[in-house]
Amino acid sequence: MEGRWFGNIGIIKANQGKYEEALKYYFKALDISKNENDKSRESAWLSLIAKVYLAQAKYKDTLKFGYESLDVANSIGYKRSVVLTLNTIGNTYRFLGKYDEALSSHK
Repeated sequence: MEGRWFGNIGIIKANQGKYEEALKYYFKALDISKNENDKSRESAWLSLIAKVYLAQAKYKDTLKFGYESLDVANSIGYKRSVVLTLNTIGNTYRFLGKYDEALSSHK
């Protein structure tokens, strides 16, 4: 429950454009999810971390956390997180001008 609380604050901070604060809360939520072996939340927090890095145009970090989220989501069959994360990854490649990779992520 505590992890969800930190994550929800992270969502609010990200919506306010306070990205560094959002990351602080997302990473706390991520640590709790890992300690509780809650793979669905782990994948969700990783995906949201990737989205913050995308908003900051930190594409290398976006892809790192995006692919980590994708791996976790695929390992448990969490299709919602897979779809959301692939969207983030695809948008990252689009911003990088790597259109073939972007299209591949959106299929």
